[in-house]
Amino acid sequence: MRRTHLAVLALALTVLVSCGKKNRAPITTNGNIPGAPGYSIQDAAFINNYKARIPCVQNQGRRVPDITFNTAGGTSTATRTTIFGQFQPGVLGGNISKIFIGASTFGDIITVSKVTNGPAVVGYNVSFSFCNYSPLIRNDRGISNLLTSGIIVDDDANCGVGRVDYAYTRLTADSFTLNQGGFPVNYSAYPFDTVFTKTACQ
Repeated sequence: MRRTHLAVLALALTVLVSCGKKNRAPITTNGNIPGAPGYSIQDAAFINNYKARIPCVQNQGRRVPDITFNTAGGTSTATRTTIFGQFQPGVLGGNISKIFIGASTFGDIITVSKVTNGPAVVGYNVSFSFCNYSPLIRNDRGISNLLTSGIIVDDDANCGVGRVDYAYTRLTADSFTLNQGGFPVNYSAYPFDTVFTKTACQ
């Protein structure tokens, strides 16, 4: 969906010097709790391998640093869970009992980790690995305010990990100043949307 806005955004950049990326959610490290979810060695290896197999469509596979949000909200059936609620920036600590992974058509990756305390589910970490898409998504531009109508994850018995069946996310790229040709160009905060779905088992 993000790509559909590129022509309009290009015009907006020319006239108003505002920015946008393929309709996606904003990314930022500003204010986030430092660190990353405490993945097991096996899960971390799977995630790294998945990132290597799902390249970014643009910019030769470059990714910005991962960003993580967390929530306690979720409803489950026998095999599927829908995650929702108010998302806070940063990592929810605890035992990670399951991870779920999915990708966008542009090569962005979403990883959901279920945090438990014994048999009880404490909540979920939702981590994004976005592809660089300057000026909207960059290493030095913050992303914040995760919104979603629900992230649907699936305990897929045929894969090594669970999968994100569907997630429509909206984030906000924070206000940002970029030096272009020796002149500062100010970009306003801009919301962007990204759709994630499941891919074949990796």
